[in-house]
Amino acid sequence: NYITMANLTLEEQKLLDRVESIICDYFNVDANSIVNNDRRSNVTLARGMIIYMLHTKYGFSANKLANIYFRTRRAIFWHISKIGYIIKKQKTYIKIYEEICSRVE
Repeated sequence: NYITMANLTLEEQKLLDRVESIICDYFNVDANSIVNNDRRSNVTLARGMIIYMLHTKYGFSANKLANIYFRTRRAIFWHISKIGYIIKKQKTYIKIYEEICSRVE
């Protein structure tokens, strides 16, 4: 994978790699696109799903995620808010999120 500035435990790094791999496969995006400034819709959605899942389901802090993905805390909270909203409001995304969660576990 890539080197991050965040101090991750071995368990956190394994979890991060697994979540990224599953979500990138699901949305058919390259893992490097997630870290880069690629703004294509499928990459942005995949990046948001990764950030949302790591924060809400696995307790990664916004600061840690900002360091991992080279984003500001504000950008991290934007992703969390955006994905949280669409998961709650749109049935298609609820199913996508549930399917991804089942693959990670």
